[in-house]
Amino acid sequence: MTEPKGCIDCKRLWQDYALAVQAHLETVRQSHADALSADGAALMKSEWLERASARNRQKVRKALTEHQVTHLISELEMRQEDSDNR
Repeated sequence: MTEPKGCIDCKRLWQDYALAVQAHLETVRQSHADALSADGAALMKSEWLERASARNRQKVRKALTEHQVTHLISELEMRQEDSDNR
């Protein structure tokens, strides 16, 4: 997908997504470590945090995708205007 150069929202949303992915991966690692340690309380907490970080990752990805769609719509509208003017 092409994005306009210099779109501040694109840059911010990609950075937000990268941070959300990083946070989610860290909670997955912690869940695996807690599962191996056989500490039930720690595992329950880390699994809850993992689910919460997964939901956040999905939320941020949805925002990014929805923003990218606005660029596609704008591009299609410009192409339509160009073809109408020919």
